[in-house]
Amino acid sequence: MLKPGMFTLKLFLIESNLIEGIYILVYQITSVIIGFLTGVFSGIFGIGGGLVSTPLIRILLNVPPIIAVGTTLPVYVPTAIAGGYTYYKERLINYKALLWCSVSGIIGVIAGAYITKFISGHYLLLGTALVILFTGIKFLKRNPNELSAGQENLQTRLNFIITGFVSGFLGGLLGLGGGFLMIPLFVQWLKMPVRESFGTNLIVVALISLPGSIIHYYLNHIDILVVITLILGVIHGGYFGSRLALRLKEEKLAKGFGVLLIVVSLYFAYSEILSMRL
Repeated sequence: MLKPGMFTLKLFLIESNLIEGIYILVYQITSVIIGFLTGVFSGIFGIGGGLVSTPLIRILLNVPPIIAVGTTLPVYVPTAIAGGYTYYKERLINYKALLWCSVSGIIGVIAGAYITKFISGHYLLLGTALVILFTGIKFLKRNPNELSAGQENLQTRLNFIITGFVSGFLGGLLGLGGGFLMIPLFVQWLKMPVRESFGTNLIVVALISLPGSIIHYYLNHIDILVVITLILGVIHGGYFGSRLALRLKEEKLAKGFGVLLIVVSLYFAYSEILSMRL
């Protein structure tokens, strides 16, 4: 027979375990939702997803800055596969770009991921916010008439190698898939059709994210539980987003996405600066 004090303690422990269980459940559901939203945006715009997932897991899941950077990379593989398959079926993959951007991108992402070992997590996340802001402005300033015309003479092996390396390096450094830079380079510099650049970038992201993920895992920058829950949402979101991209008007989506990126980047930068002062 339990004494009154022991009975009260038992109730307290039960309630504590219940509260902890609810917290864990909410945490995991939030992670799955973040994954789904990441997949949707990746499927629509052909971006790896770090532009969405990195700030959201930092803000909503309250993970350390460097973990927020590292955890996003392994999620790009299922994101890219889920979304890229739809573009593949529609023959919207540039295989020449896929080959050379993947080779140079892998080298770039390894170099970028390794350098994070010597850079402060807060400053790294501030850099991510600036990149997101830059990308949002680029989407808003797109000229559809200028970007729709393909120019094969610009799509050379050397240009693809440069595009892949630069995108991979910054992707590994900032924990982004590289699409934030690769897509603007594809479309504005190499004059690839927009949807083709989206589809090609998704597949490149899947390939160049693997070595970067290994480096971040070796440096203990990855939360495996968050990765698993993100993937549960990403797979469905990526397929849904890519199907949606083939039906909706591209320019309106791009401008809306640009506005969203600018808002996210400003809030993200404000949050990091505030946390650095505390």
